[in-house]
Amino acid sequence: MTVAVPAREFTPDGYGITVSCQVVRSKDGVLTSTIPMCAWGDDNTASFVAVVTPRTALQDPDEVDLAKAALDTARVRSESRKPIGATEAG
Repeated sequence: MTVAVPAREFTPDGYGITVSCQVVRSKDGVLTSTIPMCAWGDDNTASFVAVVTPRTALQDPDEVDLAKAALDTARVRSESRKPIGATEAG
């Protein structure tokens, strides 16, 4: 993979976190894919999210909406975080 668009930081409205996003290009034989990747880290967790769709995979790296990728990443983070010992109501 190579970096096509350097990392920029975003703070999606309503989530209170900073997300760093970049665009990478991945070459597999003759196919080159565009992959928006975002990451966050807090006191005890760090993760990255790469949302790949047929549209983004073929998109020019400079046309990728990194603000939307940051928002999608913040949503994934929000949905995946649970306090230790928390269970879902049944």
